[in-house]
Amino acid sequence: MNDAFKSFLALGATINLVMGSALVHATPYASNVTNGGTSVSFILNEPTDVLKYSINGGAFVNSTDGLGKGLHTFAIPSGATFSIVADKTAATGFLIPTGGIVGAFPAPNANGACSVAANNSCTGLSIDSPEAGFNLITDDSSALSRYNSPRGLDVNKYPNTANFGSIYINNTAAGTLTGGNVIGPGATPANVPRTTTGKGLYALRADGTDAFGNVDAGVNPTNIDTFPAFVTAGNSFGTGTTNSGYRIRVGDDGTIWATDYSDANGQLFQVQPNLSGGATTSVNIFAGFGGPATPTGGTPAAPLTADQTALGPDPGCPAGKCTTTFQNHGSVSSSWTTGSLANGNLVVYTLDEDLNSKHFGGANFNDRQSVWQYNIGSGAAGGSTVTPTQVVLGGAPNGLIGDFPAGGIIADMTRGPDGKFYLSQNRAAGAQPGILVFDAAGALLFNSQTASRTLLANPAAADIFTGVGGIDISPDGKYLATIEINNDMAIIPLVNGIPDIANRMVLDGGTNGGNGRDISLMLPATCIM
Repeated sequence: MNDAFKSFLALGATINLVMGSALVHATPYASNVTNGGTSVSFILNEPTDVLKYSINGGAFVNSTDGLGKGLHTFAIPSGATFSIVADKTAATGFLIPTGGIVGAFPAPNANGACSVAANNSCTGLSIDSPEAGFNLITDDSSALSRYNSPRGLDVNKYPNTANFGSIYINNTAAGTLTGGNVIGPGATPANVPRTTTGKGLYALRADGTDAFGNVDAGVNPTNIDTFPAFVTAGNSFGTGTTNSGYRIRVGDDGTIWATDYSDANGQLFQVQPNLSGGATTSVNIFAGFGGPATPTGGTPAAPLTADQTALGPDPGCPAGKCTTTFQNHGSVSSSWTTGSLANGNLVVYTLDEDLNSKHFGGANFNDRQSVWQYNIGSGAAGGSTVTPTQVVLGGAPNGLIGDFPAGGIIADMTRGPDGKFYLSQNRAAGAQPGILVFDAAGALLFNSQTASRTLLANPAAADIFTGVGGIDISPDGKYLATIEINNDMAIIPLVNGIPDIANRMVLDGGTNGGNGRDISLMLPATCIM
Protein backbone atom coordinates (compact mmCIF):
# COMPACT_ATOMS: atom_id res chain seq x y z
CA MET A 1 0.00 0.00 0.00
CA ASN A 2 2.74 2.45 0.89
CA ASP A 3 5.19 1.67 -1.88
CA ALA A 4 6.25 -1.01 -4.31
CA PHE A 5 7.49 -4.14 -2.58
CA LYS A 6 8.88 -7.16 -4.37
CA SER A 7 9.17 -10.58 -2.76
CA PHE A 8 7.47 -13.95 -2.75
CA LEU A 9 4.50 -12.53 -0.92
CA ALA A 10 3.96 -8.79 -0.74
CA LEU A 11 2.24 -8.05 2.53
CA GLY A 12 1.33 -4.80 4.21
CA ALA A 13 -1.97 -4.09 5.85
CA THR A 14 -3.87 -2.58 8.70
CA ILE A 15 -7.09 -4.35 9.57
CA ASN A 16 -9.26 -2.57 12.06
CA LEU A 17 -12.55 -3.31 13.75
CA VAL A 18 -15.17 -0.74 14.59
CA MET A 19 -18.77 -1.19 15.65
CA GLY A 20 -20.56 -1.85 12.39
CA SER A 21 -17.72 -2.79 10.05
CA ALA A 22 -14.37 -4.51 9.56
CA LEU A 23 -11.93 -2.72 7.25
CA VAL A 24 -8.71 -3.56 5.43
CA HIS A 25 -6.03 -1.23 4.05
CA ALA A 26 -3.33 -3.21 2.24
CA THR A 27 -0.62 -3.99 -0.32
CA PRO A 28 -1.44 -6.89 -2.69
CA TYR A 29 -0.37 -10.30 -1.45
CA ALA A 30 -1.11 -13.97 -2.09
CA SER A 31 -2.99 -15.64 0.75
CA ASN A 32 -4.41 -19.09 1.51
CA VAL A 33 -1.89 -20.63 -0.88
CA THR A 34 -2.82 -24.26 -1.62
CA ASN A 35 -0.65 -26.77 -3.47
CA GLY A 36 -2.91 -29.34 -5.10
CA GLY A 37 -0.04 -31.41 -6.51
CA THR A 38 -0.23 -30.21 -10.10
CA SER A 39 -1.89 -26.84 -9.53
CA VAL A 40 -1.55 -23.98 -7.09
CA SER A 41 -4.41 -21.76 -5.98
CA PHE A 42 -4.35 -18.62 -3.87
CA ILE A 43 -6.41 -15.54 -3.06
CA LEU A 44 -5.15 -12.08 -3.96
CA ASN A 45 -6.36 -9.50 -1.48
CA GLU A 46 -6.56 -6.56 -3.90
CA PRO A 47 -5.88 -5.78 -7.58
CA THR A 48 -2.19 -5.65 -8.42
CA ASP A 49 0.00 -4.17 -11.13
CA VAL A 50 2.19 -7.27 -11.47
CA LEU A 51 1.41 -10.91 -10.71
CA LYS A 52 3.93 -13.54 -11.76
CA TYR A 53 5.20 -16.99 -10.84
CA SER A 54 8.48 -18.89 -10.86
CA ILE A 55 8.55 -22.71 -10.92
CA ASN A 56 11.55 -24.65 -9.60
CA GLY A 57 13.59 -21.44 -9.45
CA GLY A 58 13.13 -20.67 -13.15
CA ALA A 59 12.31 -17.42 -14.89
CA PHE A 60 9.20 -15.60 -13.74
CA VAL A 61 6.17 -15.71 -16.04
CA ASN A 62 3.16 -13.44 -15.87
CA SER A 63 -0.19 -14.64 -14.57
CA THR A 64 -2.59 -15.78 -17.26
CA ASP A 65 -5.79 -15.25 -15.24
CA GLY A 66 -5.67 -11.52 -14.70
CA LEU A 67 -4.55 -9.11 -11.99
CA GLY A 68 -7.78 -8.71 -10.03
CA LYS A 69 -8.39 -9.57 -6.41
CA GLY A 70 -9.83 -12.97 -5.58
CA LEU A 71 -9.00 -16.53 -6.58
CA HIS A 72 -6.05 -17.28 -8.90
CA THR A 73 -4.56 -20.57 -10.08
CA PHE A 74 -1.59 -21.82 -12.10
CA ALA A 75 -0.25 -25.24 -13.06
CA ILE A 76 2.97 -26.85 -11.77
CA PRO A 77 4.67 -30.20 -12.36
CA SER A 78 4.13 -32.74 -9.61
CA GLY A 79 6.60 -32.15 -6.79
CA ALA A 80 7.69 -28.72 -8.04
CA THR A 81 8.53 -25.71 -5.91
CA PHE A 82 7.24 -22.26 -6.78
CA SER A 83 7.35 -18.57 -5.94
CA ILE A 84 4.71 -15.88 -6.34
CA VAL A 85 5.30 -12.13 -6.72
CA ALA A 86 2.54 -9.54 -6.33
CA ASP A 87 3.70 -5.96 -6.89
CA LYS A 88 1.94 -2.63 -6.94
CA THR A 89 3.03 0.99 -6.87
CA ALA A 90 0.46 3.04 -4.99
CA ALA A 91 0.36 6.80 -4.57
CA THR A 92 -1.39 6.59 -1.21
CA GLY A 93 -0.90 4.43 1.82
CA PHE A 94 -0.85 4.41 5.58
CA LEU A 95 2.93 5.01 5.67
CA ILE A 96 2.78 7.91 3.19
CA PRO A 97 1.87 11.33 4.64
CA THR A 98 -0.70 13.26 2.61
CA GLY A 99 0.62 16.62 3.74
CA GLY A 100 -2.64 17.25 5.55
CA ILE A 101 -3.43 17.47 9.22
CA VAL A 102 -6.02 15.50 11.18
CA GLY A 103 -7.33 17.92 13.75
CA ALA A 104 -7.81 17.38 17.45
CA PHE A 105 -11.01 18.07 19.31
CA PRO A 106 -11.13 21.26 21.39
CA ALA A 107 -11.08 18.93 24.38
CA PRO A 108 -9.83 15.34 24.15
CA ASN A 109 -12.60 13.08 22.85
CA ALA A 110 -15.26 15.75 23.36
CA ASN A 111 -17.95 16.36 20.78
CA GLY A 112 -17.61 19.56 18.80
CA ALA A 113 -15.83 21.18 15.89
CA CYS A 114 -12.38 20.10 14.78
CA SER A 115 -9.41 22.36 15.32
CA VAL A 116 -8.89 21.95 11.56
CA ALA A 117 -12.19 23.11 10.11
CA ALA A 118 -11.64 21.51 6.69
CA ASN A 119 -11.56 18.00 8.13
CA ASN A 120 -14.76 15.98 8.22
CA SER A 121 -13.77 14.42 11.51
CA CYS A 122 -11.22 14.73 14.27
CA THR A 123 -8.56 12.45 15.61
CA GLY A 124 -8.99 10.79 18.97
CA LEU A 125 -5.51 12.09 19.82
CA SER A 126 -5.23 15.19 21.98
CA ILE A 127 -3.26 17.30 19.46
CA ASP A 128 -3.28 17.83 15.69
CA SER A 129 -1.35 15.14 13.84
CA PRO A 130 -0.05 14.55 10.30
CA GLU A 131 -2.46 12.64 8.11
CA ALA A 132 -1.62 9.22 6.65
CA GLY A 133 -2.87 8.13 3.25
CA PHE A 134 -6.12 6.20 2.92
CA ASN A 135 -6.50 3.24 0.56
CA LEU A 136 -9.52 1.15 1.49
CA ILE A 137 -9.75 -2.20 -0.30
CA THR A 138 -12.70 -3.82 1.46
CA ASP A 139 -16.22 -3.30 0.18
CA ASP A 140 -18.22 -1.03 2.47
CA SER A 141 -21.42 -2.15 0.75
CA SER A 142 -20.80 -5.83 1.56
CA ALA A 143 -22.97 -7.27 4.33
CA LEU A 144 -19.98 -9.44 5.33
CA SER A 145 -18.16 -6.30 6.52
CA ARG A 146 -20.81 -5.53 9.14
CA TYR A 147 -20.86 -6.69 12.79
CA ASN A 148 -23.23 -5.52 15.47
CA SER A 149 -21.23 -6.41 18.59
CA PRO A 150 -17.55 -6.90 17.66
CA ARG A 151 -14.93 -7.25 20.38
CA GLY A 152 -11.80 -8.65 18.75
CA LEU A 153 -10.12 -9.48 15.49
CA ASP A 154 -6.82 -10.68 14.11
CA VAL A 155 -5.41 -11.72 10.78
CA ASN A 156 -3.31 -14.82 10.24
CA LYS A 157 0.14 -13.32 9.58
CA TYR A 158 2.02 -16.60 9.18
CA PRO A 159 2.62 -17.54 5.52
CA ASN A 160 3.39 -21.19 6.22
CA THR A 161 -0.03 -21.86 7.75
CA ALA A 162 -3.10 -22.98 5.81
CA ASN A 163 -5.24 -19.93 6.56
CA PHE A 164 -2.59 -17.26 6.02
CA GLY A 165 -4.27 -13.92 5.31
CA SER A 166 -7.64 -14.94 6.73
CA ILE A 167 -9.33 -12.43 9.01
CA TYR A 168 -11.08 -13.66 12.17
CA ILE A 169 -13.69 -11.54 13.97
CA ASN A 170 -15.24 -12.21 17.37
CA ASN A 171 -18.84 -10.95 17.49
CA THR A 172 -20.42 -11.34 20.91
CA ALA A 173 -24.17 -11.12 20.31
CA ALA A 174 -26.82 -11.70 17.69
CA GLY A 175 -28.37 -8.60 16.19
CA THR A 176 -29.47 -6.66 13.15
CA LEU A 177 -27.65 -3.81 11.41
CA THR A 178 -29.06 -1.54 8.73
CA GLY A 179 -25.70 -0.19 7.62
CA GLY A 180 -22.19 0.73 8.66
CA ASN A 181 -20.29 3.83 9.66
CA VAL A 182 -18.84 6.14 7.04
CA ILE A 183 -15.20 5.09 6.95
CA GLY A 184 -12.65 7.59 5.70
CA PRO A 185 -13.07 9.93 2.73
CA GLY A 186 -15.69 9.32 0.11
CA ALA A 187 -19.40 8.71 -0.21
CA THR A 188 -21.58 7.05 2.38
CA PRO A 189 -21.81 3.30 1.67
CA ALA A 190 -25.14 1.72 0.84
CA ASN A 191 -27.06 0.59 3.90
CA VAL A 192 -26.96 -3.15 3.36
CA PRO A 193 -28.75 -4.84 6.27
CA ARG A 194 -27.35 -7.85 8.07
CA THR A 195 -28.63 -10.00 10.91
CA THR A 196 -25.99 -11.98 12.77
CA THR A 197 -27.26 -15.12 14.47
CA GLY A 198 -25.67 -16.18 17.72
CA LYS A 199 -22.36 -15.08 19.19
CA GLY A 200 -19.02 -16.39 18.06
CA LEU A 201 -16.30 -16.31 15.43
CA TYR A 202 -16.59 -15.15 11.85
CA ALA A 203 -13.89 -15.43 9.18
CA LEU A 204 -13.17 -13.67 5.89
CA ARG A 205 -10.57 -14.42 3.26
CA ALA A 206 -8.13 -11.67 2.36
CA ASP A 207 -10.36 -10.52 -0.50
CA GLY A 208 -13.33 -10.04 1.85
CA THR A 209 -15.22 -13.19 0.86
CA ASP A 210 -16.70 -15.65 3.34
CA ALA A 211 -13.87 -17.95 4.45
CA PHE A 212 -15.88 -20.99 5.53
CA GLY A 213 -19.38 -20.43 4.16
CA ASN A 214 -21.01 -19.67 7.51
CA VAL A 215 -22.53 -16.42 6.24
CA ASP A 216 -24.35 -14.75 9.17
CA ALA A 217 -23.88 -17.51 11.77
CA GLY A 218 -21.21 -16.97 14.41
CA VAL A 219 -19.27 -20.07 15.44
CA ASN A 220 -19.25 -20.61 19.20
CA PRO A 221 -16.61 -23.31 19.76
CA THR A 222 -17.55 -26.51 21.53
CA ASN A 223 -15.21 -26.64 24.49
CA ILE A 224 -13.53 -29.76 25.83
CA ASP A 225 -16.12 -29.84 28.64
CA THR A 226 -18.84 -30.18 25.92
CA PHE A 227 -20.29 -26.71 26.67
CA PRO A 228 -20.06 -23.69 24.35
CA ALA A 229 -16.84 -21.77 25.00
CA PHE A 230 -18.56 -18.36 25.08
CA VAL A 231 -21.52 -18.06 27.41
CA THR A 232 -24.88 -16.45 26.72
CA ALA A 233 -27.42 -14.65 28.87
CA GLY A 234 -30.00 -16.91 30.43
CA ASN A 235 -27.71 -19.85 31.08
CA SER A 236 -26.39 -20.94 34.45
CA PHE A 237 -23.69 -18.27 34.33
CA GLY A 238 -26.29 -15.51 34.49
CA THR A 239 -26.17 -12.18 32.67
CA GLY A 240 -23.28 -9.86 31.92
CA THR A 241 -21.86 -11.99 29.10
CA THR A 242 -21.37 -9.28 26.46
CA ASN A 243 -17.58 -9.67 26.65
CA SER A 244 -17.64 -13.46 26.36
CA GLY A 245 -15.51 -13.80 24.22
CA TYR A 246 -13.32 -10.82 23.71
CA ARG A 247 -10.02 -10.21 21.92
CA ILE A 248 -8.54 -12.88 19.67
CA ARG A 249 -5.02 -13.54 18.40
CA VAL A 250 -3.79 -15.95 15.76
CA GLY A 251 -0.69 -17.86 16.87
CA ASP A 252 2.26 -18.84 14.69
CA ASP A 253 0.72 -22.28 14.07
CA GLY A 254 -2.57 -20.76 12.92
CA THR A 255 -4.39 -21.55 16.19
CA ILE A 256 -6.80 -18.91 17.51
CA TRP A 257 -6.33 -17.70 21.09
CA ALA A 258 -9.61 -16.21 22.33
CA THR A 259 -9.85 -14.34 25.62
CA ASP A 260 -13.00 -14.10 27.71
CA TYR A 261 -13.33 -10.80 29.55
CA SER A 262 -16.72 -11.44 31.12
CA ASP A 263 -17.10 -11.71 34.88
CA ALA A 264 -19.07 -14.91 34.52
CA ASN A 265 -16.73 -16.79 32.20
CA GLY A 266 -13.26 -15.21 32.41
CA GLN A 267 -10.86 -17.53 30.58
CA LEU A 268 -8.43 -18.09 27.70
CA PHE A 269 -9.44 -20.58 25.00
CA GLN A 270 -7.29 -22.29 22.40
CA VAL A 271 -9.57 -22.56 19.35
CA GLN A 272 -9.06 -24.58 16.18
CA PRO A 273 -9.06 -22.20 13.19
CA ASN A 274 -11.08 -24.27 10.70
CA LEU A 275 -14.66 -23.05 11.07
CA SER A 276 -16.08 -25.22 8.27
CA GLY A 277 -19.60 -26.45 8.81
CA GLY A 278 -20.26 -23.77 11.41
CA ALA A 279 -18.39 -25.65 14.12
CA THR A 280 -15.01 -25.89 15.78
CA THR A 281 -13.53 -27.01 19.10
CA SER A 282 -11.68 -25.35 21.94
CA VAL A 283 -9.78 -26.05 25.15
CA ASN A 284 -9.92 -23.76 28.18
CA ILE A 285 -6.33 -23.12 29.20
CA PHE A 286 -7.01 -22.32 32.85
CA ALA A 287 -8.97 -24.22 35.49
CA GLY A 288 -12.26 -22.65 36.48
CA PHE A 289 -14.26 -19.88 34.86
CA GLY A 290 -14.80 -16.29 35.92
CA GLY A 291 -12.81 -14.81 38.73
CA PRO A 292 -10.99 -13.48 40.60
CA ALA A 293 -9.08 -16.06 42.56
CA THR A 294 -9.85 -15.58 46.24
CA PRO A 295 -13.05 -16.84 47.95
CA THR A 296 -15.36 -14.33 49.63
CA GLY A 297 -17.30 -16.76 51.78
CA GLY A 298 -19.46 -19.81 51.48
CA THR A 299 -18.28 -23.38 51.20
CA PRO A 300 -15.54 -23.92 48.61
CA ALA A 301 -16.22 -26.58 46.02
CA ALA A 302 -12.72 -27.92 46.71
CA PRO A 303 -10.46 -27.61 49.76
CA LEU A 304 -8.19 -24.58 49.77
CA THR A 305 -4.51 -24.83 50.54
CA ALA A 306 -3.19 -23.29 53.75
CA ASP A 307 -1.73 -20.38 51.80
CA GLN A 308 -5.01 -19.72 50.03
CA THR A 309 -6.99 -19.90 53.27
CA ALA A 310 -4.59 -17.48 54.93
CA LEU A 311 -5.35 -14.87 52.27
CA GLY A 312 -8.95 -14.64 53.40
CA PRO A 313 -11.64 -12.69 51.57
CA ASP A 314 -10.37 -10.08 49.10
CA PRO A 315 -11.78 -6.68 50.11
CA GLY A 316 -11.11 -5.51 46.56
CA CYS A 317 -13.42 -8.14 45.11
CA PRO A 318 -16.95 -6.80 44.50
CA ALA A 319 -20.04 -8.93 44.94
CA GLY A 320 -20.77 -11.08 41.94
CA LYS A 321 -17.17 -11.09 40.72
CA CYS A 322 -15.69 -13.77 42.93
CA THR A 323 -15.82 -17.52 43.06
CA THR A 324 -15.79 -19.91 46.00
CA THR A 325 -12.87 -21.88 44.61
CA PHE A 326 -9.34 -20.65 44.21
CA GLN A 327 -8.45 -19.84 40.59
CA ASN A 328 -5.24 -18.71 38.96
CA HIS A 329 -6.93 -16.15 36.70
CA GLY A 330 -9.77 -13.68 36.39
CA SER A 331 -11.29 -11.88 33.41
CA VAL A 332 -8.67 -11.92 30.64
CA SER A 333 -8.56 -9.06 28.14
CA SER A 334 -5.48 -9.98 26.06
CA SER A 335 -3.02 -12.81 25.63
CA TRP A 336 0.28 -13.80 24.07
CA THR A 337 1.71 -17.30 23.79
CA THR A 338 4.94 -19.05 22.90
CA GLY A 339 5.40 -22.77 22.30
CA SER A 340 2.46 -25.16 22.31
CA LEU A 341 0.63 -27.74 24.39
CA ALA A 342 1.47 -30.38 21.78
CA ASN A 343 5.21 -29.77 22.13
CA GLY A 344 5.03 -29.50 25.92
CA ASN A 345 6.50 -25.98 26.03
CA LEU A 346 3.49 -23.66 26.16
CA VAL A 347 4.04 -20.32 27.93
CA VAL A 348 1.05 -17.99 28.24
CA TYR A 349 1.05 -14.28 29.05
CA THR A 350 -2.22 -12.58 29.96
CA LEU A 351 -3.47 -9.12 30.83
CA ASP A 352 -5.90 -9.80 33.68
CA GLU A 353 -8.54 -7.39 34.98
CA ASP A 354 -8.97 -9.10 38.34
CA LEU A 355 -5.79 -10.70 39.64
CA ASN A 356 -3.61 -8.85 42.10
CA SER A 357 -0.50 -9.94 43.97
CA LYS A 358 -2.54 -10.48 47.16
CA HIS A 359 -4.07 -13.51 45.49
CA PHE A 360 -0.68 -15.20 45.54
CA GLY A 361 0.68 -14.21 48.93
CA GLY A 362 1.64 -10.60 48.26
CA ALA A 363 0.36 -7.48 49.95
CA ASN A 364 -0.94 -5.37 47.07
CA PHE A 365 -4.64 -5.21 46.20
CA ASN A 366 -4.11 -2.39 43.69
CA ASP A 367 -1.92 -4.00 41.02
CA ARG A 368 -4.68 -5.33 38.79
CA GLN A 369 -4.13 -5.07 35.01
CA SER A 370 -0.78 -6.81 35.40
CA VAL A 371 0.79 -9.06 32.79
CA TRP A 372 1.00 -12.60 34.19
CA GLN A 373 3.19 -15.45 32.94
CA TYR A 374 2.02 -19.08 33.10
CA ASN A 375 4.60 -21.81 32.40
CA ILE A 376 2.06 -24.40 31.34
CA GLY A 377 4.17 -26.86 29.34
CA SER A 378 1.95 -29.68 28.14
CA GLY A 379 -0.68 -28.56 30.64
CA ALA A 380 -3.81 -30.32 31.72
CA ALA A 381 -6.44 -30.75 29.04
CA GLY A 382 -9.28 -28.50 30.10
CA GLY A 383 -7.49 -26.35 32.63
CA SER A 384 -4.07 -25.64 34.11
CA THR A 385 -3.70 -24.80 37.80
CA VAL A 386 -0.10 -23.56 37.53
CA THR A 387 0.67 -20.52 39.68
CA PRO A 388 1.51 -17.49 37.52
CA THR A 389 4.14 -14.83 38.10
CA GLN A 390 3.76 -11.11 37.54
CA VAL A 391 5.97 -9.98 34.66
CA VAL A 392 4.61 -6.44 34.28
CA LEU A 393 3.06 -4.92 37.41
CA GLY A 394 -0.20 -3.06 37.09
CA GLY A 395 -1.03 0.03 39.12
CA ALA A 396 1.10 2.87 40.41
CA PRO A 397 3.69 4.02 39.76
CA ASN A 398 4.48 2.56 36.33
CA GLY A 399 1.62 0.33 35.17
CA LEU A 400 -1.89 0.54 33.81
CA ILE A 401 -4.58 1.69 36.23
CA GLY A 402 -4.69 -1.10 38.79
CA ASP A 403 -6.99 0.16 41.53
CA PHE A 404 -10.32 0.19 39.74
CA PRO A 405 -12.21 -2.65 41.45
CA ALA A 406 -15.29 -2.36 39.23
CA GLY A 407 -13.16 -3.12 36.16
CA GLY A 408 -14.28 -2.07 32.74
CA ILE A 409 -11.22 -0.12 31.57
CA ILE A 410 -10.56 -0.98 27.93
CA ALA A 411 -6.98 -2.26 27.85
CA ASP A 412 -4.83 -4.29 25.47
CA MET A 413 -1.45 -6.04 25.40
CA THR A 414 0.82 -7.41 22.70
CA ARG A 415 4.50 -8.27 22.25
CA GLY A 416 7.15 -7.26 19.77
CA PRO A 417 9.54 -9.66 18.01
CA ASP A 418 12.27 -8.69 20.49
CA GLY A 419 10.11 -9.64 23.50
CA LYS A 420 9.00 -6.17 24.59
CA PHE A 421 5.49 -5.83 26.03
CA TYR A 422 3.22 -3.10 24.64
CA LEU A 423 0.21 -2.13 26.77
CA SER A 424 -2.58 0.36 26.11
CA GLN A 425 -5.60 1.75 27.93
CA ASN A 426 -8.48 4.02 26.99
CA ARG A 427 -8.25 7.29 28.91
CA ALA A 428 -10.30 10.22 27.61
CA ALA A 429 -8.58 13.15 29.31
CA GLY A 430 -4.94 12.13 28.83
CA ALA A 431 -4.28 12.29 32.56
CA GLN A 432 -2.82 8.76 32.48
CA PRO A 433 -0.64 7.12 29.82
CA GLY A 434 -2.39 5.58 26.84
CA ILE A 435 0.64 3.49 25.80
CA LEU A 436 3.30 1.81 27.94
CA VAL A 437 6.30 -0.27 26.81
CA PHE A 438 8.20 -2.73 29.02
CA ASP A 439 11.17 -4.96 28.39
CA ALA A 440 10.88 -8.74 28.61
CA ALA A 441 11.66 -8.64 32.34
CA GLY A 442 8.97 -6.04 33.06
CA ALA A 443 11.10 -2.89 33.33
CA LEU A 444 9.38 0.27 32.09
CA LEU A 445 10.93 1.63 28.88
CA PHE A 446 8.33 4.11 27.60
CA ASN A 447 5.37 6.06 28.98
CA SER A 448 3.37 7.98 26.36
CA GLN A 449 2.26 10.63 28.85
CA THR A 450 5.84 11.37 29.88
CA ALA A 451 6.98 11.27 26.25
CA SER A 452 4.15 13.62 25.22
CA ARG A 453 5.12 16.16 27.86
CA THR A 454 8.75 16.01 26.78
CA LEU A 455 7.85 16.42 23.09
CA LEU A 456 5.50 19.32 23.81
CA ALA A 457 7.85 20.90 26.38
CA ASN A 458 4.91 21.16 28.76
CA PRO A 459 5.06 19.28 32.08
CA ALA A 460 1.27 19.53 32.43
CA ALA A 461 0.31 18.46 28.89
CA ALA A 462 -2.26 15.73 28.31
CA ASP A 463 -1.03 12.50 26.83
CA ILE A 464 -1.18 12.72 23.03
CA PHE A 465 -2.58 9.18 22.89
CA THR A 466 -6.04 9.49 24.37
CA GLY A 467 -8.84 7.09 23.57
CA VAL A 468 -6.73 4.05 22.68
CA GLY A 469 -9.03 1.07 22.07
CA GLY A 470 -6.46 -1.48 20.91
CA ILE A 471 -2.83 -1.87 19.91
CA ASP A 472 -0.68 -4.01 17.62
CA ILE A 473 2.93 -4.28 16.46
CA SER A 474 4.03 -5.11 12.92
CA PRO A 475 5.73 -8.52 12.60
CA ASP A 476 9.02 -6.82 11.72
CA GLY A 477 8.86 -4.69 14.89
CA LYS A 478 9.11 -1.40 12.99
CA TYR A 479 5.65 0.06 13.58
CA LEU A 480 3.03 0.33 16.29
CA ALA A 481 -0.62 0.90 15.40
CA THR A 482 -3.52 1.90 17.62
CA ILE A 483 -7.24 1.92 16.97
CA GLU A 484 -8.77 4.95 18.63
CA ILE A 485 -12.16 4.74 20.30
CA ASN A 486 -13.40 7.30 17.74
CA ASN A 487 -12.39 4.92 14.86
CA ASP A 488 -9.15 6.65 13.75
CA MET A 489 -5.83 4.81 13.56
CA ALA A 490 -2.46 6.08 14.75
CA ILE A 491 0.66 4.73 13.01
CA ILE A 492 3.87 5.21 15.01
CA PRO A 493 7.39 4.25 13.92
CA LEU A 494 9.41 2.21 16.42
CA VAL A 495 13.08 2.93 16.99
CA ASN A 496 14.68 -0.04 18.73
CA GLY A 497 11.18 -0.93 19.86
CA ILE A 498 10.40 2.51 21.33
CA PRO A 499 7.60 4.64 19.83
CA ASP A 500 8.83 7.68 17.90
CA ILE A 501 5.77 9.78 18.67
CA ALA A 502 7.14 12.90 16.94
CA ASN A 503 6.73 11.07 13.62
CA ARG A 504 3.26 9.65 14.28
CA MET A 505 0.59 9.78 11.61
CA VAL A 506 -3.16 9.39 11.84
CA LEU A 507 -5.35 7.56 9.35
CA ASP A 508 -8.71 9.31 9.48
CA GLY A 509 -11.44 6.73 10.13
CA GLY A 510 -14.29 9.08 9.28
CA THR A 511 -17.38 9.26 11.45
CA ASN A 512 -16.47 9.47 15.13
CA GLY A 513 -18.81 6.79 16.40
CA GLY A 514 -16.96 5.97 19.60
CA ASN A 515 -16.79 2.31 18.63
CA GLY A 516 -13.16 1.49 17.74
CA ARG A 517 -12.48 -2.03 19.05
CA ASP A 518 -9.37 -3.75 17.75
CA ILE A 519 -6.61 -3.60 15.15
CA SER A 520 -4.22 -5.99 13.40
CA LEU A 521 -1.10 -4.72 11.64
CA MET A 522 0.89 -6.48 8.93
CA LEU A 523 3.95 -5.26 7.02
CA PRO A 524 6.29 -6.87 4.44
CA ALA A 525 6.94 -10.56 4.96
CA THR A 526 8.36 -13.29 2.74
CA CYS A 527 7.74 -17.00 2.38
CA ILE A 528 8.74 -19.85 0.06
CA MET A 529 6.61 -22.97 -0.35
